[in-house]
Amino acid sequence: MKSFLLLSALLFYSNLLYSQGDLTFTYDSSGNQILRAPSTTVNKSMLVQAEEKDTIPIQDLKQKYLEEQIKVSAAPNPVSDLLTTTWENKEDEYFVMATLYSYNNRLLQDKKLSKAQSTKQFSFRSYPQGIYILVFRSNKDRKQSYKIIKR
Repeated sequence: MKSFLLLSALLFYSNLLYSQGDLTFTYDSSGNQILRAPSTTVNKSMLVQAEEKDTIPIQDLKQKYLEEQIKVSAAPNPVSDLLTTTWENKEDEYFVMATLYSYNNRLLQDKKLSKAQSTKQFSFRSYPQGIYILVFRSNKDRKQSYKIIKR
């Protein structure tokens, strides 16, 4: 009986030691969680620090990404016979590969490109009507894809 009481007391007190306390969550104006801490440790300075974190609006990120991309034009689109693609390489980034896939992800053409190249032609003569995906890969391993329609 003594061992049962001792075991019961031990389990009760050990449960108190490892029980979870209340947590406080803090969110920014967009609804993103910026702070999670036990309720007893949250103070005003932590909240101010969490709110002062640098945030970048999504529009700025999108604009920066678009400015970093190499500009590509593909004409004519829709294509019937020959598609001509042109682009302007940058000093530090250029395309190294152009790959043409069918809409069901079957590899059709794979062409290596050099830094000096700024144009490439793709023959669609032997392909049926449909939608194709043209993917350019740069030396920085960035990918840009374009939807091409074959009539």
